[in-house]
Amino acid sequence: MLFLRKKYLSRIKKFLPNRNSLILVWPRQVWKSSLIKILIQERIVENFCLLNWDDLQFENFKSPKEFLDFLDFKYDVLNKKVLIIDEAQKIQNIWIFIKYLVDKNKNWEIDLKTIISWSWSLKIFQWITDSLIWRYDLINIKPFDFQEFLEFSWVKLEKINLNFLDKNQEIPEFFLNEIKKFFEIYKKFWWYPDVILAKTGDEKKSKLKSIYEDYLYKDIAFLLKNKDFISFEKFLKIIASKVWSLISLQNIAEELWVKRNTVEKFFDVLKSSFLFSEVQPFAWWKVLNEIKKQKKYYIVDLWMLNYLLWIFDFSWDFKWKIIENFVFNEISVNKADFQDVYFWQNRNLTEVDFLLIDKFDKKISTIEVKSWAKDLIPRSLLWFLDKYWEFVNKNFVTSDWIFKKRNLDLKEFEFIDYRFFWIYLSESQK
Repeated sequence: MLFLRKKYLSRIKKFLPNRNSLILVWPRQVWKSSLIKILIQERIVENFCLLNWDDLQFENFKSPKEFLDFLDFKYDVLNKKVLIIDEAQKIQNIWIFIKYLVDKNKNWEIDLKTIISWSWSLKIFQWITDSLIWRYDLINIKPFDFQEFLEFSWVKLEKINLNFLDKNQEIPEFFLNEIKKFFEIYKKFWWYPDVILAKTGDEKKSKLKSIYEDYLYKDIAFLLKNKDFISFEKFLKIIASKVWSLISLQNIAEELWVKRNTVEKFFDVLKSSFLFSEVQPFAWWKVLNEIKKQKKYYIVDLWMLNYLLWIFDFSWDFKWKIIENFVFNEISVNKADFQDVYFWQNRNLTEVDFLLIDKFDKKISTIEVKSWAKDLIPRSLLWFLDKYWEFVNKNFVTSDWIFKKRNLDLKEFEFIDYRFFWIYLSESQK
């Protein structure tokens, strides 16, 4: 079954004409081959040569030129416009060959763009050199966000738009209940297409367990020495219990009885293997009481957090940290390429959960995640606005079943249900 992942198809169409090489990076189990099939089916790429690891696994190329000669002899690749290589991470020295093709294309010696899929990001940053980095676009393909999950689940979304923010327009209760039901499923089992297709809860759990073990015992064990691997398992549980909080590398190192640089290496593994995302603090360096160095981390796969910590009861306060993480994931998937995500906190523990900052016009959208179903303006936003009023463009409070706008001191505050925050993000990209 092919599902059109419109966000990624749109970005590929946008960048492919302007890049010699397009690298599609993804974790396991996200239908990577299906996306390539869609590129072909939708005629986003034409006059192409499609290869995968099976086509090249038994070949031993002594030089990049020999690689190109082989492709031309066997697949007539020089008469094609696009070379697509699926599962490129399995091919020895593939980056040397790709760089050779990119350089030949740059020098007008050949007219051949490359699209490669890569199921694992850890080695990418070891191989990309300064000479290649300006000639490729790397797209991190993620499992389904909530919008895609709803579309895949056959919920009709055509009439969903920002008009819901108009307090005079009511949303049908049956529709809200339907969305709420799907969100509970999404929150519990998360995003992987094969998990969504599984018919029973036990089957879903079995697939999720398999994904976790593949990640831990294949990807991570391959990179870490045995003694580091044992520490990494413990580290994974510790960091899972500290997500959304300020992280002290030294404290974690002491808790694990390892050196600080070992913990730094573990964090590099987490970030480059799709499991965690790092969020930097926003601070004006002249302001003395703001957090400037400590970072926060959000887990990409919330089902793995449940798996690591055995969290099954979402009725207590921890639930709203889950929601905060959900909102972060929605922002990271749907934000524009020219936008960065930060958090703000001072040493009095006053905090704004997220700041979405446009790197061009430097305008800030503040985003607060609240558990209440009220249109109250959080005091933390007012504290932040007192310092950075001139830079703030929009203010959002994501809450529970509230769609409303309020004005205060010439600033507008928009209240939107956290389940629908992707609507704003999608609309803002148009």
